[in-house]
Parts: sequence; C-alpha cells; structure tokens
Amino acid sequence: MSDNIYVWPSASGWNAVEWSGSGLTSLRFWLPDISEAARGARSVSLESAPSFIRNATRLLERYFDGARIDFGVLPVDMSGGSNFQIAVWTAAREIPFGNTVSYGDAARMAGSPGAARATGSALGANPVPIIVPCHRVIRSDGSIGGFSIGVDIKTKLLALERS
Repeated sequence: MSDNIYVWPSASGWNAVEWSGSGLTSLRFWLPDISEAARGARSVSLESAPSFIRNATRLLERYFDGARIDFGVLPVDMSGGSNFQIAVWTAAREIPFGNTVSYGDAARMAGSPGAARATGSALGANPVPIIVPCHRVIRSDGSIGGFSIGVDIKTKLLALERS
C-alpha cells in the first residue's frame, strides 16, 4: 500500500492512481466503491499531488469521456517489473490510440519475436492499464484475448477508442 494515492469518483465508478518519485505505479478504475479503489489507504488531495498526477487525472477523465488521448506524456515507474515486462510495457506504450496489435506483434515490438504467450503474461501484470495500453493487444485471429481486470472492461475500452 502506498502513501501516494489519489482516489476520485467518475460516472463509471471509483478510480485510483498511485505513484513514486519516478512516475505512476498503479491505476485502478471503474470500481464499484471507494474502499476497493483506495485499498485501505488514505487519499491525498489532488492539490497536494505532483503535477503529473493532476495531469494524469485530467487526461483520464477526458479519455473516459471519449477524447483521443496520448498518455505517452505521463511518466510511469516500471521498476517493479522484470526486464522482459519493462520491454513489453514500453513497447505497448507505442501502440496508437484506436489501433490494436496481436500478442505476436507486441512480442516483436518488444524485441522478443516468438514470445507471444510470455508477452500476454507480461501485459497481464501491467500495473497501469490504459496508461500502458495493454487493452490494445489482441489475439492474432482478431478475438479479444485476456485482460487482467476482465474481458468486458477490455471490450469497453476498445469500443471507447473506436467511437
């Protein structure tokens, strides 16, 4: 649990961001209640959060409203991942809004051709979905594939980006 957490409501549920001095470390969104979003931590005020957190919440709200957003401007602290996970997460950040790539394509982008399954596992461990847009990675046959917080959420995010 982090002391650096900001929790806020949106039309679709409760959202929470956590951060370190290096960037975002966790994003949870569209949760049914504040306790699930906060995980027992006490939220700081937005005014006392770093500027990149204020920017992140503004960008996320615009994204949730359907705006085309490039989250590449936000710093992400990936230090909790393995070298392979960091390579996959970094590659995923290059997938443009509204586009999708296959797990195999994402593996190639990360410098590990042939590692589609491992890429899926790395994406499943992504602590900052949307910011690292793992929802934009689908199966080679065009079907949705998995998503750490539910295929229904992945489907909604892809539909949001196509509208």
